[in-house]
Amino acid sequence: MSKYLNLLFITLLLSCNANQEHAGSKQNFKATLKSNPPVNYNFDRYITHSLEPVRQWQAQYPSAYLYVANRYLIGYDRGNQHILVYDSAHNLSTYGQYGMGPDEIADAFYFRLDSDTTYLIFDLQKQRLVRFSRDNKVLEALNFNNSHISFVDYLGMSPVTNRFIIFHARQEQYYLSYINFPSGQVIASYEIHSVIPTIGQAFDYDLVVEGEFHVNDRYTVYHFYKAGYFLVFDKSTNKPQLYRTIDQTDFPRAVKLPRGDGGYTYSTQPEFIIFPSGTISRRYLYLLSNLQAGHKRAIDIYQLDSGAYVGSIDVPNLADGQRPDIIAVSHDDNQLFIQYEDLIIGEFNLSTVFKSLTGIDRKVLELHFSGD
Repeated sequence: MSKYLNLLFITLLLSCNANQEHAGSKQNFKATLKSNPPVNYNFDRYITHSLEPVRQWQAQYPSAYLYVANRYLIGYDRGNQHILVYDSAHNLSTYGQYGMGPDEIADAFYFRLDSDTTYLIFDLQKQRLVRFSRDNKVLEALNFNNSHISFVDYLGMSPVTNRFIIFHARQEQYYLSYINFPSGQVIASYEIHSVIPTIGQAFDYDLVVEGEFHVNDRYTVYHFYKAGYFLVFDKSTNKPQLYRTIDQTDFPRAVKLPRGDGGYTYSTQPEFIIFPSGTISRRYLYLLSNLQAGHKRAIDIYQLDSGAYVGSIDVPNLADGQRPDIIAVSHDDNQLFIQYEDLIIGEFNLSTVFKSLTGIDRKVLELHFSGD
């Protein structure tokens, strides 16, 4: 399921025509994704080049995901099953232990520091959701293998205390459900087509809906790696809102392909990842997009309350050509952190980004910069 298995250099497979414009200007992106069948793109961005670098440092471990909380940059090293916590001076603290024991982590696909003394882990291999103390002792656990929920693919936290959102299979159908922790009680459950009517029929939905959850105090957001959609869960309602991205990438098809040994392997067509990383602030979703010319990547920004497109950031590569890999933004939209392919982490000032974007509602921005 790892997004890195499918993350290819899409720019090598695209024939692109993107006009170079000034900061904050309208930029047209035209491309053909060479797949079966081919996918054609033709959409506009309002793009700014005004990212201001503050500092950068070399990470000790790769993070599969990053987020910002209380002035800490928090990541997860999936190789060693460690939560990584960087303070403002880049000093690193780690939590978690790899293994199959009761107080150990085999394969974390969700993590969150939920207090000063505890952290949460969803262990995909063990099929359990666990609250650990900072000294790595199990405090509470929900084992899905022992419940009426047969298998959970993706899990994220809702802003409501002890409520979680899961994608899971049940009797050969695929569902999105809210559950209480640690009881496992299902609060609400939706068949996948009632939430995502455009998804089509598939025998292997976990490949089609690959993505990741992002959380703040009001919203939980799920962005899809391979499709131009995102789900927004507001704490005031149960059923999420489905929004489209500006590129309008459709959901891929799940296919079963024969192997030489007589068995089968499973894939999606197209198989390419469009959005390898995402992050949210209080009001906005930031999506790192592979759909950008010149072997580069862009960040597209959307409002969480309406799904409306705000604008885009032209993300710089490092001097040696390393591209952005993982992004994280502070809740006040002032800081952007980028982990590059060679594990250098860059910190950027976003204070001028919104001011340089065009074609957006200035009243929204004035409200945003006046503070909450």
